[in-house]
Amino acid sequence: MEEIEQILKTEVEKYINKNPYNNDKTISGLANRLKYMKDNADEVTKKVNALSNEYLAKYPDTDVKELTDIASNLVQRFLASPVNG
Repeated sequence: MEEIEQILKTEVEKYINKNPYNNDKTISGLANRLKYMKDNADEVTKKVNALSNEYLAKYPDTDVKELTDIASNLVQRFLASPVNG
């Protein structure tokens, strides 16, 4: 399970790091980070789901609840990233 968690974490971090407003600590920067998150939330969710489904296809004995929790937490991390800047 650690393998897929690391894969998903790396993918989500790519999206977080791509946000061009991460270093802008102004109110305007926060607004831009929030817009980036809003514009990319569906894409991140789809990517995490696709990677999770690929993993499940390879390893059908995987604990689906645990994988779902991991994926959900990582998507939430992306959604919280604008606040953390």
